[in-house]
Amino acid sequence: YQRRVRGFVEQGTRRMFSVRAIASYSSKKKGDLNFERGELISVSRSQEDRMFGEKSGKEGWFPFYYVREESDEKREVKQVEDKVGAILSQVLSTRKGPTSSRSGKPKSPSPSISLREESEDSISTVPKESRVFGNSLQQIMLNQREKHPTIPVPFFLRLSIRHIINYGIGEEGPFRLSGNVTEEKEIRREWDTGKEPEYSTKLSFYNACDLLKKFCAELYPPIIPPEHEQTFLAASKADAESQVQLYRQAIEALPEVNRTCLKEIFSLLHQIAFNMFCNKMNPNALAIVWVGSIFKQRSIESLADAKKMKDGNELTVACCKMIDRYEEVFSDWEPYFLREDEQDRLQCVTLRYKLAGHKRAIQCLSHTPDGFQVWSGDSNGNIIRRNAESCSFISMIKTELGPISSMVAFDNLIWLVADGGTQIRDINTGEVIKQIDKLGTCAIQVDDCIWIGASDKIYIYNLMSQEEVAQVNYPAEMSCMLLVGGDIWCGDVNGNITVYNYETQGITKDFKAHGRKINALTLCNQYVWSCSDDQRISVWNADTYECVFKSDILEGRVLGCSLVGNFVWVYGFSLHLWHVDTFENYGEIGHYHVSPISDVLPIWHADKKLWEVWTGSQDKYICVWKVKGDPPKPIKTVKKEKSVETQLIEDVGDPYFWSWKDVLRWFSAQEHKFHFTAEEMKTCKDLLAKNYVDGPLLISLTNEMLKEDYNVASVQIRKKLFLAIDALRKERKQVKKRKLKKAKEARGDIKIGGGVVEGISLQVSGLGQPRDSVRLSKNSYRESKDGERSTLKENAYTSREKERGDSFREKEKDKRDRDRERERER
Repeated sequence: YQRRVRGFVEQGTRRMFSVRAIASYSSKKKGDLNFERGELISVSRSQEDRMFGEKSGKEGWFPFYYVREESDEKREVKQVEDKVGAILSQVLSTRKGPTSSRSGKPKSPSPSISLREESEDSISTVPKESRVFGNSLQQIMLNQREKHPTIPVPFFLRLSIRHIINYGIGEEGPFRLSGNVTEEKEIRREWDTGKEPEYSTKLSFYNACDLLKKFCAELYPPIIPPEHEQTFLAASKADAESQVQLYRQAIEALPEVNRTCLKEIFSLLHQIAFNMFCNKMNPNALAIVWVGSIFKQRSIESLADAKKMKDGNELTVACCKMIDRYEEVFSDWEPYFLREDEQDRLQCVTLRYKLAGHKRAIQCLSHTPDGFQVWSGDSNGNIIRRNAESCSFISMIKTELGPISSMVAFDNLIWLVADGGTQIRDINTGEVIKQIDKLGTCAIQVDDCIWIGASDKIYIYNLMSQEEVAQVNYPAEMSCMLLVGGDIWCGDVNGNITVYNYETQGITKDFKAHGRKINALTLCNQYVWSCSDDQRISVWNADTYECVFKSDILEGRVLGCSLVGNFVWVYGFSLHLWHVDTFENYGEIGHYHVSPISDVLPIWHADKKLWEVWTGSQDKYICVWKVKGDPPKPIKTVKKEKSVETQLIEDVGDPYFWSWKDVLRWFSAQEHKFHFTAEEMKTCKDLLAKNYVDGPLLISLTNEMLKEDYNVASVQIRKKLFLAIDALRKERKQVKKRKLKKAKEARGDIKIGGGVVEGISLQVSGLGQPRDSVRLSKNSYRESKDGERSTLKENAYTSREKERGDSFREKEKDKRDRDRERERER
């Protein structure tokens, strides 16, 4: 229709044709033509989505979707008359027998019958009571009760709504832009003849929109019968406070089938209007194109009532209000088309929104610590920020990092880990704080640090200073990480799981878990669930590392799992619910993602007492589900026994003040870490006991251990002993300052850094001496402990504080000078 009008303009012809207004149009813009519903307008030319017409001597522009071509209505009447005439002629010809030609031979049927005529004839032979289009709701439900007895709405309505939600809720102009007329007629013919064609990606999104709107427009009586129009008109004229209640009363007065269909249609329109920043269809635009399909098309005689309505058409206003305030008007009714009919156990899960906006596959989701925002990253490096409460769009950020694999939020910052590097951005403004040239495949937060997994290493950064703390070598490309108590579980592309201790950064356990890449690790109660490309789920005891459950082969790769109440949402090419305790598969939630789900983000709302689960998919859409379930349980971390080093530091304090017995106690714990043999361990213990090595000497040994003059049996023992003592030094640095301060305040000691210089030199000088001389040097040291050691502590402390103060004052002075120079330049 629009293409035909544009063609007349391009050819330069001035063809006048008539259109009839299907809705009232009122505009204050200069050059626009205002008209009421039902009036006849003569159109002379068209420009994009507007027409130029004449009415009662007035000319002006108006949108094309407010009118309908008059000739189309007459053509439809003529087609119906032709069909009736063809049927009558067929009946008469069968009664009279086959007609003959002049030669006496019977006429053969003409081979030039078109496919269009055949399809029209096939529809004309179908009784009206058996059709889907142009029938009543009650008759349609009666016809489908054998095939679909559990579906409370027409099957065509449900299938069309699901197709529109799945394939085009973010496309521009739904229900406004038209589809292919030939394809629509073919699909309509199949439905009317009882074939029920199966919708797929081949069906155009715009064809589905046109067919759904025509289906509702041709219902007789319509979804809202004429006798109920006045109640909706009264509700639209009421004030804002009582409007919702009046709409609810008007809907409750409708028949059950009409009420359910109205609920589903307005649920779809609300979903489309919520994504209006993508599809350019706000509630008012949707109400204009749908008011004629929901309410009865009024005749010209009723125009006197239409002119009295406020804003031209109060029924359009009523539709707009019900779309905009959908959650308030329809809050008491469950959305039937959003539930699974076959499995009653999944009726607690309903779809709230389907969100559009991404142009590429969604990779990950993250929830900010303040609980106000949800960030979603895609494979193009773009991020969309949304309000976690209302799901509304906030802004889009283009990072140019490539596919974003993980996001970790801490305080007011969020770390973006991607194939092109790592960025730190401000949560409120989205601005870049720091850029790090470290590629990563996964990341997790561990206390005040972030662990970033890469192809062959783990990079550890401090979240406060944003500086690199350490690096840990990893044997393969890492795919996922999980914090369990004091351990970090790491999965790789080879199907192995490696467990690290986050304090010592040493390997605690390494075992084969799956045959292919491990995609995700999740802690559920006391068990770790692992998902893999081998299409299996495995459940591991977090304490003993034993496998307690292994599933059968599932459909497609399993990309991850997430705990929601008492159920584990296992996602990938399908979305299944598994019970967290019995490991039973409760069923599938489908029909709303047409591509694999890449991430799931559960959010508990304590005020509403329900979950909201965000699912991001490779189909570029996000689904937000409302789930009625149990509140989140506190995470039961696996209790790990404290290491001997940590326990000694908590009990005694700084290793500098350890006695030689404390050193032996600590050293006995190093056997399993550094693989000392029994003979090597005995040699080291004898050496330490022989020389009465205490804290100061043990710390100083790190610098003297590899010297050739040190009296140790072999070089291998020296190296292992060096590694063991170096581990103690690292662990000493990782002890929290608060615990050390409390321990020293209780003892009344003062920390002086690396130890007493004279004491260390005294101990080192006795390394190569016989036992008596060493014992003599230690005795002389202990005799002067009460006098000289306290003096040395105070002197060292005073000198160090003085140096720090001088350097601080110099820095402050330089800073003030620089500020003054900048002010002069300004």
